[in-house]
Amino acid sequence: MNTNTNRTTLLIIIIIILISSSIIIGLLFLKKDSSPKEIENNYLTKATNTTKDDLTILIKDYYYQNNLLDEENLLNWQINNITYIGYNEENKTYNYQVEGSYKCQDNTNSCIYLSQELTTEPNYLVYLEVTIDNQEYQIKTISQTKPDNLIEEEKELQPNVEFHQQLSSLIKEYFQENSLIDSSKLDYWNILDIEYFKKDNDTTIYYATTNYHCQDDSDTCLYNEQSNEPKEDKSYDFNFYLNINSSSQITSISNNFFTPQEEFLPKEELIKLTKDYFNNNYLTTPDNLLLWNISNVTYIGYYPNNIDQKIIKLSGEYQCQDNSSDCLYLEQIGEQNPNNTYPFNIYITLNNNEIINIFSSLTGDIVTFNEPIN
Repeated sequence: MNTNTNRTTLLIIIIIILISSSIIIGLLFLKKDSSPKEIENNYLTKATNTTKDDLTILIKDYYYQNNLLDEENLLNWQINNITYIGYNEENKTYNYQVEGSYKCQDNTNSCIYLSQELTTEPNYLVYLEVTIDNQEYQIKTISQTKPDNLIEEEKELQPNVEFHQQLSSLIKEYFQENSLIDSSKLDYWNILDIEYFKKDNDTTIYYATTNYHCQDDSDTCLYNEQSNEPKEDKSYDFNFYLNINSSSQITSISNNFFTPQEEFLPKEELIKLTKDYFNNNYLTTPDNLLLWNISNVTYIGYYPNNIDQKIIKLSGEYQCQDNSSDCLYLEQIGEQNPNNTYPFNIYITLNNNEIINIFSSLTGDIVTFNEPIN
């Protein structure tokens, strides 16, 4: 009896040892199997541990450094969305889809290099292959072909909200300090986006897209060189470039990044040329003309199909002896001011400092610069 009992006890012990060993071996296998999954989960964390702004800087600097754009023909270029789409184990790269838009001065698509021209929106769609080493992101390739063999994940990169708020405050302070805003007439001014454009020595250039509304539905509560048409809600879009120095101060703003070196007559000579044109072509009634002040002269741009003729805008006010509007011929006349003057706004086309024609308004696509002539 004792022998059978001992055998039974030994058998039970052996069974318990076998079961325990199986459990331990199983747990070890599970631990090994979990390691790759943890690594895969880290791809997303590592790839999105940056902002849309940081990758935008990488992209645009890459284009400048590799001569992939025609700076003098580039009007604007915006990156709208950057989305992480997956990891390539073979190349050890993180891949992103980038959507945006750009516009060239000559209305072609040639100012930014793309191997395949896109005819639909967005007209800038590329894929980045990026390496990440010690939190340093570097572009390996930019392609218009979506990569294969990815461990696919998807997450859109977010902008640096705090940095955008800081730049927005700088912009509004700059306009206040330089008397470029009439706060008493301003209803609202929304700064929608501020995007890196390029680095130029100690200056960083950004492109801002904004929208504002004046209480009287005009566009005069905010200084804007560019002549825009109002939107349906009577607000105005106002987009501009701003230069920020190494001390984080705005040094200038401009409607255009690249200003062509056009050789125009000085402001006063262009005013004289315009007045002579009106007088010589019987577009004035001298005996009835009491006052004629032209205060602003602006180089607007040119039509793409007629690059030799430059469009100049002249604006100011005039007054007739009889308080009518008939002493100057204008196709379109604005409402009379309280001081009995009328607004004077015309466009002239200029070729070799000779007036070709005059207009009260412009139509069609124009390569615009909107630069004041002094």
